[in-house]
Amino acid sequence: MIRMENVVAVQMNQPGEGVRMARVVITHWVHPEVIDLLRGAFEVIANPTRETLPRKELVSRAKEAQAMMVFMQDNIDEDFLRDCPDLRIVAGASKGYDNIDVAACTRRGVWVTVVPDRISSTAEPRCGVRSVLAGSELEAAANIFEALSGRTPKGAINRPLRGRRKIRLDGTG
Repeated sequence: MIRMENVVAVQMNQPGEGVRMARVVITHWVHPEVIDLLRGAFEVIANPTRETLPRKELVSRAKEAQAMMVFMQDNIDEDFLRDCPDLRIVAGASKGYDNIDVAACTRRGVWVTVVPDRISSTAEPRCGVRSVLAGSELEAAANIFEALSGRTPKGAINRPLRGRRKIRLDGTG
């Protein structure tokens, strides 16, 4: 559980700039509590509607973002990543990731996370839609906090290459 008193603002430095808060783009409507939690540490650009944003609009919002909370309707591919070079994490708020090019994210040093324990939509009415959906959104938010704080996110399905040293193996010895 993320508690606001444990949240420290995550700041990103760019060459020639002062310190600024990391930017998080939320691609679809989420519970207000999730936005409030993220706003305690990040600049949040949220989609207040329940409509999928056109790709051009999504790229415009994400081009300077360090993190995104995405849903199954979003398509994160090589071209999208090229247009959004500052991304550090694509946090899925679902258990599927067919809509995310994991290999491209890995090459570009971007974490990809999912929420593997999210129960199916057929079970949601029986279990309480609000608690189930908010739970997966909160887990995605926790993954964002972890990745932007330099830790391995709990829901990670890849190991990004950003900042890793290349080791030369020559076969002698």
